[in-house]
Amino acid sequence: MEQIEITNLMLFKKFKKCSHLQMHRLSRYQGKAHLLILLKENTSMTQKELVEATGRRSATLSEQLDAMEKCGWLLREKNAKDKRNVDIRLTEGGRLAAEEAEGERNMAADAFFGVLDEEERKRLYGVLEHLTTAWENSGGKQAEEGGAV
Repeated sequence: MEQIEITNLMLFKKFKKCSHLQMHRLSRYQGKAHLLILLKENTSMTQKELVEATGRRSATLSEQLDAMEKCGWLLREKNAKDKRNVDIRLTEGGRLAAEEAEGERNMAADAFFGVLDEEERKRLYGVLEHLTTAWENSGGKQAEEGGAV
């Protein structure tokens, strides 16, 4: 079998395809799963803390929190120490939704990476760690220099 040269663009496209498959899998919780799980793990967080933890824009997060509140998954209450802040915590229904979201996340992880053997998982994890460190250290400079994608 002939060896082909793997280019950065080929890797980028494959990475984007994998990301798309992961992000758009059928899930009851879609973009809200991460928020549910964070709130379950932390009991209560402010919107600012959620923005920092998720990297989402405040307006985007606010829309998601509004939808979650309408579902009865969370409560917003003024912070007792600083009235400018709002504490966000899960309701009992939100805790149940978070547990379901965790279960879905675990099943998705098994579906995506269960095809890899232990050695392949270790290699992939090492590569992802390397990329994460490099991207964090670049401070987004590579994306800015290359323009929008």
